[in-house]
Amino acid sequence: MIKRLRLIRALLPILVFGFIGTSSSGQSLGFLDTTAQLFIGGASTYILPKDQLEVQFTNGLTSYWLAYNEFTQDNYSRIANRRRTTFFQQKLRAIYGFSASQRWDLGVEASYNHYRDDDDARSSPLRVFSDGHPETGYSYRGLASLGFRFRATPVASLPEWTIQAGYSFPVGNLAPSVKRLLSSDLSTADLLSTFFRKIGDGSYYFVQAQGLYQYSTERVNYQGAGSFYLVQRLGGSWYLFPGLSYVWSNQSQKRGNYSNISQIIFGGVGLQWQPRFAYSFSLVYLYPFRYDIGSPFVEVVPNSYASINLGVRALLNR
Repeated sequence: MIKRLRLIRALLPILVFGFIGTSSSGQSLGFLDTTAQLFIGGASTYILPKDQLEVQFTNGLTSYWLAYNEFTQDNYSRIANRRRTTFFQQKLRAIYGFSASQRWDLGVEASYNHYRDDDDARSSPLRVFSDGHPETGYSYRGLASLGFRFRATPVASLPEWTIQAGYSFPVGNLAPSVKRLLSSDLSTADLLSTFFRKIGDGSYYFVQAQGLYQYSTERVNYQGAGSFYLVQRLGGSWYLFPGLSYVWSNQSQKRGNYSNISQIIFGGVGLQWQPRFAYSFSLVYLYPFRYDIGSPFVEVVPNSYASINLGVRALLNR
């Protein structure tokens, strides 16, 4: 299985650019109308016309059990304890169109994170929003980062292909231990490539590949990810998009030899409601088919995993 995951990781960039290379170029008003509406999994691939403003607000909740294993004298493992880990991220992004040719735009973003580690594995993930039940765990929250995002179409005759680059830096006056829990001790640089193509009447595919680099004074993280979605317009103002995602990450300490590699394969389904052309609401649910965090002592219990993302997007100054 690990060999297959490594093969998928190696082929992801080839697959993404292979789709781009084999697709015909050209743009149409229908294509632009469709991409202006879609907000797939919280990602927008539409480059704004000059002086148009796009506002995105996403809310992502991820919660799961961590099983802590111990080994007997006979080298058999058994679960010694289970804990619930919950992470909630709110991200606000505003993007403005500067290009008269609609080739690029630029935006700013802010992230506010919540975290809870609960010794009661069967507790509600919603405890992350309160300070109650201190006997089993504590909740932390705070402004995590501010950043910038740049989007562009590298080839004018191929607007289906977009490149995005972002950089964010930690903010806030939280204690160092709390910042680490909230991932607000890390500066992040990422590069994202997306491709969107019509394949039938009301049917599309969407491919995304991302590389991410995070660093602080103590640790360094690398991440590569890829996603494939099939998008189906259900008629009227609804879109359905099932898909698959693969995530590979490497976490290491700047001091010492610690290094950990994790690999995840997600299946997911998303639903978007478009009551008006300028407004859309997106709901995405993810489930891990494979979750390997690279440790024999700790593992994620797949059946306990829940990941839900709710996004709102508005196009202004139209």
